Amino acid sequence: MVGGAIVIGLLLILFVILALFSVAGALRAFAAEDTKRAYLAALERLTRDPHNPALREDVLTLGRKHARAARAYRVPSLFDEVALANHLDAACARAGSVPAPQPTGGGPVEEQLAALDRFRARQLITEEEYKGRRGKLLDEV
Repeated sequence: MVGGAIVIGLLLILFVILALFSVAGALRAFAAEDTKRAYLAALERLTRDPHNPALREDVLTLGRKHARAARAYRVPSLFDEVALANHLDAACARAGSVPAPQPTGGGPVEEQLAALDRFRARQLITEEEYKGRRGKLLDEV
């Protein structure tokens, strides 16, 4: 009788442990879905306002957060940097090319050159735009 109670107790403990693992897995999947929903919402906002570099930055941040969550929680996902870049390009495609930000005038040339370097580093302007604007700034000196 005591042996049977022990077996039943161990089976009950095993059942509780399996239930806890199942709940933990569901919570992980929910967390990954939550990051995916946030990313898709930001992508939709970018589609409506494709010239907004802050929105583009938000989409990148949320997309990377979703990719990390999917990997960490072992949720199947084909999401990576290439997919993220494709999503960004598609969201901005209807608007044509994104206008390059203009360095603020009136400041020292060094500040304007530094701003151009930042724009190029963040890929907000092309290499050709960078060279052209840099040349104009240096011609003014």
